[in-house]
Amino acid sequence: FTGEITASTYDPDGKGVSVEEAIEIAKIYRTYASGDICNEENGYRVEHAPDEQAPDHIYVIVIHKNDTITDTIWIDKNTGKTLTSYYLYD
Repeated sequence: FTGEITASTYDPDGKGVSVEEAIEIAKIYRTYASGDICNEENGYRVEHAPDEQAPDHIYVIVIHKNDTITDTIWIDKNTGKTLTSYYLYD
């Protein structure tokens, strides 16, 4: 993780969301969506996974459960909002 803070394109003086913050947002979103607390004890692994198809202002966070990709969540670097989520099945 770079841990960088990305300046908002909407508010140049504003604070963007770091990778670590985006990961925490994704964990909360996943927990809310599934009812299963998203943490290592429950078999989850969460990482920043850059995606060429994602716009520059998006962090792509991938959530694995038991080494299977279960969720890809897009977090806006400027606002911390969850923009989209989709599931991948093996």
